[in-house]
Amino acid sequence: RFDALLSGLFAYLAGPAAALAPEKVQDVKAQILATIRAMLRKDREAFAGRGEEGIAALLAARARYEGRAHIVAGLEVLAQELVGLGDADKVAGVVVGRLEGEEMGVEGCRTLSMGLRMLTGLLEGAGGYVPGDERAGEMGRLAGRCLESGNSGVRMDGVGLCVALHKGVGEKKFWEVMGEVGGDPKSLITYYIVKRQREAGGV
Repeated sequence: RFDALLSGLFAYLAGPAAALAPEKVQDVKAQILATIRAMLRKDREAFAGRGEEGIAALLAARARYEGRAHIVAGLEVLAQELVGLGDADKVAGVVVGRLEGEEMGVEGCRTLSMGLRMLTGLLEGAGGYVPGDERAGEMGRLAGRCLESGNSGVRMDGVGLCVALHKGVGEKKFWEVMGEVGGDPKSLITYYIVKRQREAGGV
């Protein structure tokens, strides 16, 4: 019953809720989100096996709301909690796979920004996740595409992923996976990498 209820809640969170009056949708979705988080506190192990489903639902839900919407903070918090469950490389693969074909329209940019922050959180988390060559290459290609976005939020979230990826895989491997990124995007990445190193005392 726990699994069936959780699946239903994720599906409702991701869907359009067309049966509700528009002004009620966000409040109902916020209640659904609160219920999911309560279930997570009750049984974290049950969530580990539903990571793909949860991540997909959160990314779909995020596309529906502008950043000032009150539900967004809750979506972001739950997203970071879910990426910390289960196998890190599998979670990274799910997020990257979901973002690879995302378009740069308004809704797509919302999804991309959230997904990029999820990947950054995974790389910077307590688990010490370091992606292998294939996964690092996927992340590099995704970040490179986002650095060319016309949306400033997506660009900066792409930079954040680059900085975290650089720290994880090292200088040589990082620039290998970033491929042909050059010009202003490369300068921006380099600036923030150096800034982070200075803030960390040169480590």
